[in-house]
Amino acid sequence: MLQNSLMRRPTGIIGIDEKLAYDGYTLFTPLNDSGYVYLIDMYGNELHRWALNVHRGLSARLLPNGNLALNGEYPDFDRLPFSQHGLMSSSLMVEVDKNGVVLRENNDNLGHSDAYYYDDGRILYTTMLPLDQQRCKEIVGGVHREREGKETIYSDIIKEIDKQGYLLWEWKADDHLSYQAYPIQTIFDRYHWPWISSVYPMSDGKSVLASLRVVSSVIIISKLSGDVIWSIGSELLAQQSYATELLNQNILIFDNGNYRQGQPHRYSRVIEVNRETKQIVWQYVDNMPESFFSSCMGAAQRLPNGNTLITESIFGRLFEVTVDGTVCWEYINPYFNQLRDPLTKKLLLSRNNVLCRAYRYSAKEIPWLNRRVEESKLPREISLDPVCWTGTGKLAHSMLTYCLNFLQTIRDRPAWQPIPLGIQNKILDERLPETPQEMENICESIKSLVFPYSNGNIHPRFWGWVGGNACTVGGILAELFTSTLNVSVAGRLNSGLLLEKCVLEWVRQIFDFPTACSSLLVSGSSMATIIALCTARNNALKDNGERSVRRHGITEAMKTNPIVAYCSSETHFCVTRAFELLGLGSDSLRLIPCDDQYRINIDLLKKKINEDRQAAFTPFCLIGNAGTTNTGAIDNLLELAALAKAENLWFHVDGALGGAIILSSSLKSLVNGIQFADSIAFDFHKWLQVPFTAGCVLVRNGQLQLKTFSPSLGAHSNSKYVGLNKSKRGSCDRTWISDYGLEVSRPNRALKIWFLLKEHGLRKLGKIIEQNCKQAQYLLELLEKHHPLIQVFKPVTLLNIVCFRLEPPELIPDATSIDLFNNEIVADLEEDGTAVVSLTTLKDICYIRVCLISHRSTRNDLQVFVEALIRVCEKRRQLHTSRTDIMDN
Repeated sequence: MLQNSLMRRPTGIIGIDEKLAYDGYTLFTPLNDSGYVYLIDMYGNELHRWALNVHRGLSARLLPNGNLALNGEYPDFDRLPFSQHGLMSSSLMVEVDKNGVVLRENNDNLGHSDAYYYDDGRILYTTMLPLDQQRCKEIVGGVHREREGKETIYSDIIKEIDKQGYLLWEWKADDHLSYQAYPIQTIFDRYHWPWISSVYPMSDGKSVLASLRVVSSVIIISKLSGDVIWSIGSELLAQQSYATELLNQNILIFDNGNYRQGQPHRYSRVIEVNRETKQIVWQYVDNMPESFFSSCMGAAQRLPNGNTLITESIFGRLFEVTVDGTVCWEYINPYFNQLRDPLTKKLLLSRNNVLCRAYRYSAKEIPWLNRRVEESKLPREISLDPVCWTGTGKLAHSMLTYCLNFLQTIRDRPAWQPIPLGIQNKILDERLPETPQEMENICESIKSLVFPYSNGNIHPRFWGWVGGNACTVGGILAELFTSTLNVSVAGRLNSGLLLEKCVLEWVRQIFDFPTACSSLLVSGSSMATIIALCTARNNALKDNGERSVRRHGITEAMKTNPIVAYCSSETHFCVTRAFELLGLGSDSLRLIPCDDQYRINIDLLKKKINEDRQAAFTPFCLIGNAGTTNTGAIDNLLELAALAKAENLWFHVDGALGGAIILSSSLKSLVNGIQFADSIAFDFHKWLQVPFTAGCVLVRNGQLQLKTFSPSLGAHSNSKYVGLNKSKRGSCDRTWISDYGLEVSRPNRALKIWFLLKEHGLRKLGKIIEQNCKQAQYLLELLEKHHPLIQVFKPVTLLNIVCFRLEPPELIPDATSIDLFNNEIVADLEEDGTAVVSLTTLKDICYIRVCLISHRSTRNDLQVFVEALIRVCEKRRQLHTSRTDIMDN
């Protein structure tokens, strides 16, 4: 249940008496950091919205020329150190057209509360300056709160500027008001005097009406002399916020009533005061006075039919009353938000719907709205596009800047940090959203709930798994472009398809495959393995007379021709899973033991192939590894390719990790033989730093892959809707790349790969791979300095993976305790944010595993890691010793 009482109450249109209410359109801007200005009809329907790059819009008006005038502040505005200024700051005065395009703006860092726009472009507004210490002492009343041994009080100034911002007239309260005659009332702090909360040019053109909130006075100032020529005070008023002149020259005032003389209760009212008699000639007070109250802000507008539109600011309530006080229209601002400024939060602690002022306009006053009003009478058509592209664009720019800064400063953050239970619950318990939320709020949630608690894989000391690629700025931009276009790369002629063809041709050249090969970008090597082995399976279980694998399945074929495949015991589990999904079963995959280099033992492999043939099995596939997950071992691919050819086996290479070393001039010989494979599974999103997901499958015989997956070659094809356009015009294209795999809804994976390869080039990417491998050797050297405490697994890989084990002498020979000790060390390093590493088991022994795959990792990172490793090791050894001593005693 919501714990915010205001948010539990109804919002939007509450009620309307069409016979009594003045027909028109209501303009308002929430005072809650959204930057939006809304124009609604009498039924609460939004007719127009301005989205402006303002931290807080104080009030908005429509000008006779159809433009919007807004006073508020920019997001990065530096406020004064008292909360009232944060709430009523009006440093920015801006005029925009109906589309939100800024036509002019004026700035005054000490502007506040109000700005009135003349028809000719002049602006009358309130600002302030600090008084010297002597004058501060002369100010009467208020609550004394000295700061840093002195008191600072700001005194108001009214300024009038022309369209270009040049000063035309100025009035300083300190020069014209008596401190004794205008004391700060006892409920206010002595920060601001006399706090002019509204200004309004009088109809005579010679004077200005001003509301002095903290002294409970409304005055009229002569522009010629600066003298006060009319005033009323606390005998009628109680901390009023707003005053305006009516056509009959009376004064209409929103009287807040925080502390009203002679009244025990707080309540607000709207009064009309006769200028000559200074008597109240009309007022609105609620039938239950305390139920209408705004502690600060508020406004009233006399409408042409004699009704009064009232803004009860604190509760976001707008309502219209007749002359006799009948409420004939009521609307509650439905737009809630949280003020971000810490000082302002002291006044408004929770999410709120506060608005300062609202104004009603007739249709004649908004000619550009006529067409929109006519359209609003039709059934409303909606879209998911922003109401204001300008404001959304500014938000998008700010988020891109945030993302780039996040990457730039990633080293300053922990490699990983735990997610507090409160954050977990906040994410998991969030209610299903039924109504729209402001995009800015969603972005703020992402910054506070999502960004800090990723798995850390973009950090330079994330070495736990080969999914630890660090991404690049180019990758971020490419993903933005991809999402913008949002093209499905299945077929038909489009840029996404052409980019994929381009990238796949580059891949073919990299692995030196024949031009007759086929290839496909997929989610990753798991999917690439399924596609490759499915093609191999169907090739092995060739159509036999009337039977085909695609139509009749593999059951009968496996009975008469049981096929089996071979791989090392270190092969990734995705291969086993592929056999299970393809209906072959994991028993059909023979796991061959490894040699002392953790490569497949070829002698044992040959022996097993012969045994299977003698047992009436049909060997059909041999799987080699170009970089195993545990140790980075690379099988002898050249020898495996020769054996596969001799035994008539499909030769598949899992190059998810190590396939990328083909880009290194000094290391590529390690994968010699991969060019003879019948298929390769390969990942760009591992060592090549492309954002997830970006895998690739290559098949030497492209026709076999097409025959395996093309829907037009299936027995029950229902793909007529993707048939060729016989005119061969428009977007028709003979290539449906989706015919080479499982996905039809295919994202544009090529753009980010294309971008990265063009941005950095193969040579630089190859150098990154070499750098990681050299760093692995450097880590080995650092670790061996701490022998025998640290036992490095031998043989040491030539690639990027180092496995080692901490063996405290006091735990030897208790292998179980040593395993647990290493588990705790990994958790310690992760939880203190130093680094993320993983654990693996080699020869039934637990090892800590470091996989260097980030382009951000440096030798210094490795030094930091080893120092932290020794530190947490010693700390945990001391803890173990203490526990042992306790148990012994």
